[in-house]
Amino acid sequence: GTTPSAAPLVLSEAIGRVSGSKAIESLPSAPATGDVDHDGDDEAVVTTPDGAVFVIDAASAFSDDVIVETGELRADHPSAPALGDVDGDGTLEIAVWDDEYMYLLKSNARPMLEWPRVIRPESSGEAPGAVSVRVFESPLVFGLTGGDKARTVFQIDDGTMFAFDAAGRTQAGYPRVSPAEAGASPTVMNTGAGSWALASVGSVGALQSVDAITDSVA
Repeated sequence: GTTPSAAPLVLSEAIGRVSGSKAIESLPSAPATGDVDHDGDDEAVVTTPDGAVFVIDAASAFSDDVIVETGELRADHPSAPALGDVDGDGTLEIAVWDDEYMYLLKSNARPMLEWPRVIRPESSGEAPGAVSVRVFESPLVFGLTGGDKARTVFQIDDGTMFAFDAAGRTQAGYPRVSPAEAGASPTVMNTGAGSWALASVGSVGALQSVDAITDSVA
């Protein structure tokens, strides 16, 4: 490929030069990229196992001072982030979850009103919130109802799927239970004729076998 006119900063080398950031001392998640602050340039959003969220301005990656917003989640081991316009304001929100909570964050990596939501598996009834083992599985941001606004979908390791709107209200029909599988993440599939299905694929026996379930989106 073409050699860039300027070399971007490597994340591990930029620790001392990232404006307003704490040191990133552990392996970050896979990034999610998009224009979260509606400035015309994309940002890269990553999480780290200690519960930090970094929103890095991609345009500043070639400068001496990388512009970044940081936030602290309430627990450790967050998922990889997912981006989508959940409140319909034209900017992208950040969906992420950790050992104990589900979050919807704005571009400054701070939670929106009524967030986070505690993880409470369907199988637990009225028991206290669960603690899940996260391996960076990402949530899903998708228009579940076919309207203008997206919803955030989280699937935890006992198979429970949660769906919320921007105000943290539970989507009708959720939570719902799919087969309990560690490492499962939700996605959507076009099943033909304009029909969409919510799908979940997880591993069993250290990936010795793979099962999939699909459910209607609405």
